[in-house]
Amino acid sequence: MVPHSSDQVSASPISLAPFLHNLGYSVANNNCAGSSPSSTTSSCPSTCDMVPMDLNMTPPISLVTSTSSSLIESSVPTPIMEPPSLSPLLVTPDPPPSVDLPLTTQPPLPPAATPSTTASSSSSIVTRSQTGSLRPRQFQDYQLYFASKHPLKSFLASTLPPEPTCFSQAMKHQDWRVAMGAEFDALLANHTWTLCPRLLHKNVIRNKWVYKLKQYFDGSIERYKARLVAKGFDQRDVRQLDISNAFLHGVLDEEVFMEQPQGFIDKTKPDHVCRLQKAIYGLKQAPRAWFTRLSHALISLGFTEFVSKYITDLLTRTRMSGAKPTTTPLSSSLKLSKTGGDPLPDATEYRHVVGALQYCTLTRLDIAYPVNLLCQFMHSPTTLHWSAAKRVLRYLKGTVDHGLIFTKGNLHLQAFCGFDWASNPDDRHSTTGFGVFFGSCLISWSAKKQAVVSRSSTEAEYRAMALATVDLYWLRMLLKDLCITLPSPPTLWCDNVGALALATNPVFHARTKHIEIDYRFVREKVVNNDISTRYIATIDQVANIFTKPLGHARYLLLRDKLYVVPTTYLLEGGCKR
Repeated sequence: MVPHSSDQVSASPISLAPFLHNLGYSVANNNCAGSSPSSTTSSCPSTCDMVPMDLNMTPPISLVTSTSSSLIESSVPTPIMEPPSLSPLLVTPDPPPSVDLPLTTQPPLPPAATPSTTASSSSSIVTRSQTGSLRPRQFQDYQLYFASKHPLKSFLASTLPPEPTCFSQAMKHQDWRVAMGAEFDALLANHTWTLCPRLLHKNVIRNKWVYKLKQYFDGSIERYKARLVAKGFDQRDVRQLDISNAFLHGVLDEEVFMEQPQGFIDKTKPDHVCRLQKAIYGLKQAPRAWFTRLSHALISLGFTEFVSKYITDLLTRTRMSGAKPTTTPLSSSLKLSKTGGDPLPDATEYRHVVGALQYCTLTRLDIAYPVNLLCQFMHSPTTLHWSAAKRVLRYLKGTVDHGLIFTKGNLHLQAFCGFDWASNPDDRHSTTGFGVFFGSCLISWSAKKQAVVSRSSTEAEYRAMALATVDLYWLRMLLKDLCITLPSPPTLWCDNVGALALATNPVFHARTKHIEIDYRFVREKVVNNDISTRYIATIDQVANIFTKPLGHARYLLLRDKLYVVPTTYLLEGGCKR
């Protein structure tokens, strides 16, 4: 017995309530009978009135301990419930339960807290983690949470018969045999199949019975469900390749040093570093090194890296191998719009063809503008758009052996930019195109529809100059990083006198305010001598092949200037000049 003291600290809540609450019981405990109000915690045996809680009722439980009845009265104003002869544990009363089941085993309660371990005030905030009422974070936690919150439903679920995992298990139970018979009768009534002799050259896929026990909302059995399914993964054999530690096979050409990995430092050489001989995950050049190693291996096995093979396969898939070739990818008088022609009933093939043509433009710059034009109608193609796409395929049929040639030349960097003002009949946006040459080799090109409407041809050309200037400046900085010095500033060739005047005129007037950003950018590069602008006649402007459909003679002339020629040209002999 502990003597009563007036300066005794009050008790604080302990986390016993969630333990009882998760078991599904409501607890109400009071002081033991016969103990005086001034006595401390009684040593007499205590009894707990526990009854199962309603499955849908989750009343809060507040459990506190004290060392005297006077502390209980001052710190916990909750009235004491009957019967009076209970343990010194006090629990807030719960509504009378609707079900009274006999209890055979009751969980033991933890001992009451001593004054040295109790808090100084019973009004402190109790967090969810202190009470243990945490939401389940994993599926296993949810199962335990559901079982503690709904013991009756959990018990009913545990009494359900298990679902069979194979046909032999289901045949042992009458209910599953009846379910399979009902499913089989339904398949026969629906004329799902007809029996035929087994053919040796045909693939016969397997099947499997799948079983599911359907339940009502209260957990009772609704019906036994059996379903016959086909093993669709047997329909087609697929071979795939997975290389373990792929990036680690790449061989490095550069010197790269790395610290020794933590936990695996060489005890004899702790101050040494690792000199990488092969690529490792995280290196910037690791993807390139792995691609180089894989490419060499595939080529040695007989694979080819050739665009003409890709074009031939595309013509075969689209049934255009026997089509009549054309000399130009687009008609010079072609004007495509959203409303021209009848909508295609199925646009899948159109999108497939245009998407495949986009890959061809990586090396076949002569179809850059036609593919850019066809991509503008991917959302709702019509018969006219499909006819234009087939004309591009016919052009590739006649030029399947063409490719871009790289020859040795000087280190001069120059670009040709062009435009087609208000060429789009739907929104009157202009088309921009440019090509960048390094020496005599075309290394960068673009065919793009402008995002805004240009009020004049000068404005449209100036926007094209801005895009070409961005590409020129980036290439110049790239060459600088590679320690390649250009003999002179890059040259930008333009066939619009007004746009050239804007680039060199320091006076900024109101008619060019709406293109101020492009104006400032190009003007800054010209003043800083990062680029130089020159005029070129329209007849010699090679960038027009990226902006508009051209006639036969004009198109072939510009294509030759871009060095897009048959690959057989490389095998022809001649005198070097």
